[in-house]
Amino acid sequence: MGDDTYFEPTVTVGWRERLAGGPGTTTAHFDGGDDFTLDAEQPFTGGAVARVGLRGGSAQVLYALDAGGTFDDDYTNYDVRASVRFQF
Repeated sequence: MGDDTYFEPTVTVGWRERLAGGPGTTTAHFDGGDDFTLDAEQPFTGGAVARVGLRGGSAQVLYALDAGGTFDDDYTNYDVRASVRFQF
């Protein structure tokens, strides 16, 4: 698009995996009360990651739009991000 503006499409595909460790438990009590234990939610263990985006700009403005998700058998997460930066 010449020297003044540019466009940059992006595609990212990958795999994210938790290799070790896990959530712990919390044991607590209220003043004068009995102890109780809170078990942590099982977090994401691993799955595919896919993202698409468009970035571009010129000498005075930069912008980006990015969307994607993480996909596992028991967990799915989507997100969209947009940003604009003005330079003076």
